Amino acid sequence: MTREDLEDEVEALREHTRRLDDRIGELDRKNALVIASVRALVSSADVEVGEDDDPLVAMREAATQVNDDFEDVQTAVSAHGEQLSAIADVGGKKTSKDEKITAIATFAMRKSDSNSSKVLVDAGEIQGCVDCSRRYAYDLIDDLAEDDRAEWASLQKAESVPTHKGHREKKKALRVDVDVLRESSQDQGVVNKFTTRSPTGGV
Repeated sequence: MTREDLEDEVEALREHTRRLDDRIGELDRKNALVIASVRALVSSADVEVGEDDDPLVAMREAATQVNDDFEDVQTAVSAHGEQLSAIADVGGKKTSKDEKITAIATFAMRKSDSNSSKVLVDAGEIQGCVDCSRRYAYDLIDDLAEDDRAEWASLQKAESVPTHKGHREKKKALRVDVDVLRESSQDQGVVNKFTTRSPTGGV
């Protein structure tokens, strides 16, 4: 993926974030209207209604639903903002191992397409993602492939594969299951599961 492609992705996410901001404003106005309606009903103390058919119950449920929708949109905006920052930062110097893993995972998600949920990230691509030496890129491949917490990562070994024309050389690379990666990170808005590493888990 080229720098121009990344910039296009960033701009698309910015536009999406702007639309979500507009949606938040709309939900905020609806939320205020529901709250005002509930208060008006509460003030009508002279109206006798049974416990089972109290209109306040329906209004409170409606207010709760609007609040839930409002919070969902806020969460989506936050997630898009964090993803935007991560994508814009791919290729920059990373100072911790966690940041490097985040950049690699983000790159893999950007590299995937609708035809396949599994992608390979080789040492050269990791060098471009995190600005490190090739030797350290191979170390990151090994570390991620062996880490039980990185369920989305496995190792493609360097080997010679027989074909009908002879042999094809497969490069050592990190095999990323993007579907598993998205599932493992959906509650965080970013693609890093390693924020709970011990102090010795860095570079």
